[in-house]
Amino acid sequence: ETNRLTLVHFAVQSLEMLNFFDEPDLVERYEIRKEHIINWIYSLQVVVVQQQGSTSRNDGNAGFKGGTFLGNMSMSMNANAN
Repeated sequence: ETNRLTLVHFAVQSLEMLNFFDEPDLVERYEIRKEHIINWIYSLQVVVVQQQGSTSRNDGNAGFKGGTFLGNMSMSMNANAN
């Protein structure tokens, strides 16, 4: 699960090298939506959130998680804050 983002990277790069995304018929047949891939990748991003002058629970660390195994970081942080 932690390597899912790496696998997606190589899959998308391979499809791009084959000009898959330039063929509307193929994209429709396999129902691959670039917007969904992009949104999923950004959902894995961990950002530093400033709250009342200090950093959030992620201690200033930012970047991308390898997969969804940790859940949604912002939702879990909001739940712990209450």
